[in-house]
Amino acid sequence: MAKGWGTFYATVPSDIGQQFSTGEEVWITYNKNSEKVTIVRMLVNSAIVHFDNTSEINYDHINNRTVISYSKLHKV
Repeated sequence: MAKGWGTFYATVPSDIGQQFSTGEEVWITYNKNSEKVTIVRMLVNSAIVHFDNTSEINYDHINNRTVISYSKLHKV
């Protein structure tokens, strides 16, 4: 049976994303700086992460949240 417009499908992370979970703290490298971020939401090939305000770098231009590929995330 064909699915119509507005059908909801659950987001299933890719194989690389399976090693991470929502709410987990991970490391990323952003502008040659390593930062600890928290995964807010898991997408298919990337995750929405939240930057904390404890670093000396100002992330106001990204509203403290951004989308990062799973390949750029590293376990703490």
